[in-house]
Amino acid sequence: MQRTPYARLHTMKENLGVLGPVADDVSGLLQNIRPIYNYDDDICLIMAPSTVNTDNQSAKEFMEFVEKERITWYLGMPFELINTVNSPDFDKYDLSTLRGAILVGHLISSALKTRMREVFPDLQTAYGSTEAVGGAATSAVWSTKEQQISSAGFSFPHAEVKIVDSNGVIVPIGSEGEIFLKGWHTFWGYWRDPEMTRQVKDPDGWVKIGDIGKMDETGHITYVGRAAECVKFKHMGVGVYPSHILNAAKAHPEVAEAKVIGVPTDNIGDMICLCVQLTPSSTLTEDQLKDYMDDQLLDVYRTDNCFIFQELPRTGFRNKVSMTKLRELVIQRLDREAENKQ
Repeated sequence: MQRTPYARLHTMKENLGVLGPVADDVSGLLQNIRPIYNYDDDICLIMAPSTVNTDNQSAKEFMEFVEKERITWYLGMPFELINTVNSPDFDKYDLSTLRGAILVGHLISSALKTRMREVFPDLQTAYGSTEAVGGAATSAVWSTKEQQISSAGFSFPHAEVKIVDSNGVIVPIGSEGEIFLKGWHTFWGYWRDPEMTRQVKDPDGWVKIGDIGKMDETGHITYVGRAAECVKFKHMGVGVYPSHILNAAKAHPEVAEAKVIGVPTDNIGDMICLCVQLTPSSTLTEDQLKDYMDDQLLDVYRTDNCFIFQELPRTGFRNKVSMTKLRELVIQRLDREAENKQ
């Protein structure tokens, strides 16, 4: 993938103007995101803070890292902070220096953001992709408290955002559509692969993110779900995005992470399966989770199955959940249950 040094440097300069770190900060940087974000290289050219790299860690190791290095601002994926907030050892460490964080690479529910902001009041969310780093973010100054919780932020000065329907027409404010980004922060193209580049970036420079979202009257974007993960409702054939189900699941204090899988069947269409990973101390059962979800959701969003996994399968250096592997595990589980009923 190709991106110019000019684009990198000026993108980071404007990112910092919105997100608000200062030169006295001690920034903790998750080593795994360097290939996609280049944050520590660029930020040092602009404001010369102290930056400390770290690898993926357990909650205990992360809290030890923050306490030892006196980290004030963390940039990484949400897992470390999620596990920290849910850790039974949370009160054993001095994390008072950690004012907030910029979290990228993974969806965080509104309920979890609310819980995390009680501990880290300056926490902000950045939105973009590897092909369009730094497209939008929330701001402590220009975003309301509600927008900081519910949205992925508004576009940076260097970026343009549009939300379009299946025909490429911009949708009205508040309507759902596919998100596109444009600006000098976007990539030139995939290395020696012009055909793949054309599939993602049009001649006018708009980059297809592959996300479904909507925009309010202030320009704040709300992420709805991945376009490729739209689950067809089993009875009426209505497209149901997982975010409605995921937000309800993640509002449960014992749910650490959740994903939705649709499994095609002959009699009802797609069977909707909720898959969760619980917090370490949880005693929640699958039946209890199903009852909870049924109480939280309208009939159109109710799941057919709720499965609890000790750990969701992950892939890649960003440690994201592997939807392909998770789908395989769900199908195996359904097959076993079908055999037991015979």
